[in-house]
Amino acid sequence: MININAKNAESRSSRLDAITNYDGTYADLIGWQCHGKGDGSGRGCGQGFGRGCGCGSLESRTMNQCSCCASHTSMITLSHIRNICMVDHAPIGCISSSIQMNNLQNKRGKMQRGLPQTNLRIFSTNMNETDSVFGAAGKLEATIREAYRRYHPDAILVTTSCVSGIIGEDVTSVTDAMAEELGVPILPVFCEGIKSKVWADGFDAGQHAILKYLVKEPEKKTNKVNFINFYSGMKGPMTEMLASIGLEPQFIANFATVEELSHISEATATATICGTVGTYLGQALEERYGIPFLGEIPPHGVAKYEELLRALAKIVGREDDAEAFIAAKREKFMPRLAELREQLTGLHAVIGMGPGFAFSYIPVMEELGITVDYVIGFHYDKYLDGNRKTIAESIFNERYTNMKASIADLQNFEILRIINELKPDIFINRHNNVGGDCMKLGVPLLFLGNEYSAFGYEPMIALGERILDITTNRNLYRNLASHAKIPYKREWLERELTLTGE
Repeated sequence: MININAKNAESRSSRLDAITNYDGTYADLIGWQCHGKGDGSGRGCGQGFGRGCGCGSLESRTMNQCSCCASHTSMITLSHIRNICMVDHAPIGCISSSIQMNNLQNKRGKMQRGLPQTNLRIFSTNMNETDSVFGAAGKLEATIREAYRRYHPDAILVTTSCVSGIIGEDVTSVTDAMAEELGVPILPVFCEGIKSKVWADGFDAGQHAILKYLVKEPEKKTNKVNFINFYSGMKGPMTEMLASIGLEPQFIANFATVEELSHISEATATATICGTVGTYLGQALEERYGIPFLGEIPPHGVAKYEELLRALAKIVGREDDAEAFIAAKREKFMPRLAELREQLTGLHAVIGMGPGFAFSYIPVMEELGITVDYVIGFHYDKYLDGNRKTIAESIFNERYTNMKASIADLQNFEILRIINELKPDIFINRHNNVGGDCMKLGVPLLFLGNEYSAFGYEPMIALGERILDITTNRNLYRNLASHAKIPYKREWLERELTLTGE
């Protein structure tokens, strides 16, 4: 059960038994095989491993090259809510990533929606060494007041940091007092990166604050579908899909208003583009308000897109309308997809993304005729909230029994060794600080920054055409391999693949 009234969201390490390191097979990761003792249930081998037993190597790494931070993922979740301010109670370096979010996601997203091109409103208390000794509650109060004076936002969100967490700053007392003084909701978001190795905890921290401080009790049932995503980049196609069964999307949380978020308890259903980003909020809404959560159906690829539409149609009794919509789309687009599949069959890929995408893109590649040799997730939850199957578990079948898998938390030095050994036709990646060096090994890179790259028919065609273009003309990658250097020695790349003991 998710406790909305708690101070902060329980970490994934304790709540979902999340891991950030693993080397073995896909089957063992989800507990399907368990050295030949599994029964196919995905519940582990009964030897104390538990669900998703991870019978491969689970030792701790002897080093980490890089990682991400829960503070960053909280900002991704919250900073694009319309007419809010964020106050980061942290050293100023902690908001450096806001530059990227402002330019790539905020302004582009507003352009897509016809919204004014305004900057993100993110303030920093700029904690320093003195503050880490004596505290900085006064700075926090002053920064909140300044944010309100400048913009008069509908809400102010205060994110914490490693420094404010280590010194035990009483952030809640400050936010409660300032909310009473200013008359607007002020949300403390406890996202200290030092508390967890799983940076996806930041998504949960942001959603916990929305649930606790913004969401109101439902007054009526609406035809809205809460759609939990990152940047809401497919408003038109999503609206078209849901309109076919009399529903409309409410994207959460980016580019929603505070008023819209306050009414998400009135929705007909909740869906998500990613099992990782959607699990906490979706399950909480189901438990507290009885809103069905379709968290095991991220709509990547034609099959899952259609599965989600059918599941939503069943909830509202519009199955015939869904089938008519699907039939029309299939008649129009499936011939081109069949052509692309014929052209792409025989290619081999390695996938490296967050677990909500990495595993769900295996059947996407299958739909395009591409074989996945290796899948890399950046962390792994052994189950999702509500004891739901992970995406990895729900899409698994016997064809994947011998597929290799790693859980490698943005560890480029591990990922490049995998790519160097397998030499796939393409590396599929979603995080722009990982994997770019694969091109220096002569391996084409497909970067899927758009979370809707495989959302149904037309995006699947565009995805297939991109892959065809990338893998047909490889001159760029050959030239890079001939002239560019990677930051690792050949001795490292050519050693046998193991997780630790280097």
